[in-house]
Amino acid sequence: MAAIIQPFGYIDWDNIWSIATLAIGYGAYQKHTEGKLDRQLAGSVAAGIGAFVVADYFGSKWLLENKYPPK
Repeated sequence: MAAIIQPFGYIDWDNIWSIATLAIGYGAYQKHTEGKLDRQLAGSVAAGIGAFVVADYFGSKWLLENKYPPK
């Protein structure tokens, strides 16, 4: 997967997705142990993640076609 150059080195998107997955899983576990995890909360989180993925897909597609076309 592609990496982005940042002032502190490279950011690998696989690592970012892994950290996000762990954070969401930990949050879900915490809600479950508190007895507050229900279908509405799980669905809302899934919808938010889905919206981010769709925006990322179409944003990346637009950038690759318009801003950084293949040479």
